[in-house]
Amino acid sequence: MKKLIHTARKNNVSDSIFQIIAIRIDSKCKECLRKNLLDEYYLFNNRYRVTSGKLQKNDSYNDIVNSIFGSRITVHTIVGKNGSGKSSLLEILYRIINNFSAITERNLRRRAADTIYYVDGLWADLYYVIDSKLMCISCQGEEVKLLEIDDSDYRELLSASINTHQNITQQDLAVISMKHLFYSIVSNYSVQSFVWCDYDMEQSFQVNGRKLGRPSENVVWLSSLFHKNDGYLTPIVLNPYRDRMGAINMYTENQLTRNRLESILMYYNKKHNQQFIKDYELDKIVYTFDSDIVINKYINNYFGRGDSIIEESLRHKLFRIFDIIEKQPQCYASIILRTLGYEGIFNRHSYMQNSACLYLIYKVISIATKYPSYIEYADLCKLDYFDKIVEGENVNRLIDLVNKIKKDNSHITIKIKQTQYLLDRIIQYPDLEHELNYCTEQDYFKYIYSQRAKGGLQKIMEMLPPPFFRREIYLKKNSVSIPLSRMSSGEKQYLYMLSTYIYHIRNILSIQETSRVRYRNINLIFDELEICFHPEYQRRFINSLITIIKQFRFNQYCSFNIIMATHSPFILSDMPHDNILYLSSGQKALTMNGINPFAANINDILKHSFFLERGFIGEFAQNTICSLVNYLTGDYQKSGWTKKQAKYFIDNIVGEPIIRHYLQELYEQNDSNS
Repeated sequence: MKKLIHTARKNNVSDSIFQIIAIRIDSKCKECLRKNLLDEYYLFNNRYRVTSGKLQKNDSYNDIVNSIFGSRITVHTIVGKNGSGKSSLLEILYRIINNFSAITERNLRRRAADTIYYVDGLWADLYYVIDSKLMCISCQGEEVKLLEIDDSDYRELLSASINTHQNITQQDLAVISMKHLFYSIVSNYSVQSFVWCDYDMEQSFQVNGRKLGRPSENVVWLSSLFHKNDGYLTPIVLNPYRDRMGAINMYTENQLTRNRLESILMYYNKKHNQQFIKDYELDKIVYTFDSDIVINKYINNYFGRGDSIIEESLRHKLFRIFDIIEKQPQCYASIILRTLGYEGIFNRHSYMQNSACLYLIYKVISIATKYPSYIEYADLCKLDYFDKIVEGENVNRLIDLVNKIKKDNSHITIKIKQTQYLLDRIIQYPDLEHELNYCTEQDYFKYIYSQRAKGGLQKIMEMLPPPFFRREIYLKKNSVSIPLSRMSSGEKQYLYMLSTYIYHIRNILSIQETSRVRYRNINLIFDELEICFHPEYQRRFINSLITIIKQFRFNQYCSFNIIMATHSPFILSDMPHDNILYLSSGQKALTMNGINPFAANINDILKHSFFLERGFIGEFAQNTICSLVNYLTGDYQKSGWTKKQAKYFIDNIVGEPIIRHYLQELYEQNDSNS
């Protein structure tokens, strides 16, 4: 592998615009991948132009168009009819990132994360600007390159082929991720999207020189891009999570949203005159302790699920964790708890203390077996070793693992911190356990911290109850308390989508160590954005998104490029013309009359920006009015109208004044001639 990797800046804060510039499809690209897309550059803005088949800087470009959104934030939209190629173009972007990751991470995959499969026959380039430099990830069949382009010259920062066996190290990837790459967070809630069988014509294979034939259920490239425990190593995640057949588990989505929302709502609750969702504010969060949550983690994830005898035996063993620790001080559970600072804390009558200890053991072992930054400990232990004796050098390795986790301040260890806060308090005050079995968030913070939640989002998350508490969130609207479960589908969609983006952004920014893969340029992609949204939600969406990024101060620490594929004129009315990519039948299109949609009339946007050649009223209404016009102009036999029906229709049903006036004139003219 040929590499030219430069030293990353010491400063963690990106001080420049990050912007997606273009995607270029090569004619060699397989038809099943590009679909109706053509051999051309698809430009997302006018920072660059195409001259003689190459990208060149546009001298007339003015960055004021991006500054209107705020520091380090750019927003683009893709517009076109159904079948115009919007999602197809975005999927090309996903494949490019996928193939780049398949090659660069081939020796870094973890057993807890899905293998990245290389897509065969992809010939496409992704251009973007970071730190005023034009970058390109180029996929040329079996070869992938990372390029830095300066006018007509370029430098290869990375070049690799699927047939070579040289590997990039995680340290090298950490350097280039900070300075030259970006992380993409994608959402698409359409039930028709990301279904496995829709990709069964594509060939994908592991990057080891051995191609596979027609993909089976286990090797569809797309399936590996949903969130996995790889510590944000692969620079893309698709949301919401879908199983191999494309199904979304809405119960799981609901539980994830509750967990993500509680810290977000608490953060907004501290800010006067700020609401995460308009007209709603946090009323309360009710927490219920449930020891079975921890027990089931052991049973469901690592042991013989479904065998009632094994499960009952394991439950008995787990509830006797303190007996095991007393009798076997050199077992995995004992060493983990002792290194965390919990020795001699026995209270056999405390289910909550028992659960906290079991969760700490589970989480330490889970981190060791799942995350790339802990790869050196991957072979050290399994969850079913928790009561086994640690032998030889593994004693020191286990202690080193726990000490490394104690120093880790990223998203990986937040749940450990939550559990330790609780455990420390109930060890000191055992009577608190009764109060904490069922309590509100205000009670929890009063008992554990003697204060309300304070600090930024990261600090609030660390102070929350650990995962063995169930949550029920209540929001208040017009002084009425409403549980999250009773909110409308559009309101839930809004909460699901935006809480997911905040969750991933916060996790990415929590990674600070220079030795780990981390990103300070983030690409947010909203495909099928307006699903479930009332026009008012569509009208407010871009403003809400930009406001949230600024309120959490995310753009102080990284740069954002935002892409929205939409059919909504309300979204388009917030977009400068230069940042809109119009598609028609797979090719770039110019809108009629060159209308600038920013702050334009919605009817004008519908007419000129959404390719409504047949007008912008409903087809049925249009056909009905045409039929009436035919009747009024002399086609009495075929129209099916009567004079009485025509009069009533014109006076009472037609809503548009101009159309009604025109029909009235025709009616009067027809009446005078009869």
